[in-house]
Amino acid sequence: MHAYDRVVRESRQQFEEHPDYWPLLEGKRQPVSNTKPCLAKQAVRDLFVQSALRKCASDPTLDSVSMDPSDGGGWCQCEQCAKLGSVSDQAITHANEVALAINRQHPGKLVGLYAYNYHSPPPIATVDPQVVVSVATSFIKEGPKVEDLLAEWSKQNASLGIREHYAVNTWDRDLPAISPRGRAAATSRT
Repeated sequence: MHAYDRVVRESRQQFEEHPDYWPLLEGKRQPVSNTKPCLAKQAVRDLFVQSALRKCASDPTLDSVSMDPSDGGGWCQCEQCAKLGSVSDQAITHANEVALAINRQHPGKLVGLYAYNYHSPPPIATVDPQVVVSVATSFIKEGPKVEDLLAEWSKQNASLGIREHYAVNTWDRDLPAISPRGRAAATSRT
C-alpha cells in the first residue's frame, strides 16, 4: 500500500497550517494529488514516524508498515530535497528513519516499500536491515531488467522481495487477456 497519500490525508491539518510541507513543483508549493511531501523537512518526516508508531501500537500483530511513496512523479524539487539525493535515496533515507524509530518501540517490525516507478533505481544510501524492498516486475524506470534491479538493490544491503505487477485494475478490470502483462510472451521479458 502506498503510504505517502495516507499519511498526508491523516495530517491534512498540519499541511494546511504549513504550506511549506507540500512539494516545491515548478517554483510553487501547493497541494497535489499523489503527493510526495518535502522530505527535507524534519517535521514532515516526523508525521510519517508518528503515523507508523500509531499503526504498530494499534495493531501489535502487524509484521510491517508501508512507507511506499504514492504513484507517479511529483517529487519535491527544492534544493534541500535535491541534497538528499535521487528519488530512491529520498525514499530509502525516509524509510530507514521510520524503521529506526519504530524498532525502538516495537522491536522486529519491518518497513516495506517497492522499488517501483521513479524509485525503482537503486539508491546510493545503504538500506536499513528492517526495511524490505519489493522490486516491481513492471513500471520500472530507466530500462533495467528485474534481475539487474535485484542485484543492484542487494548491493545496498536491501532485504528483497518481488512485487508481481501483471495488471492495473482500472485499466483492464482484472481480465488477464486484456493486459499485455497478463500474456505469457509479455511476462517472459522480465
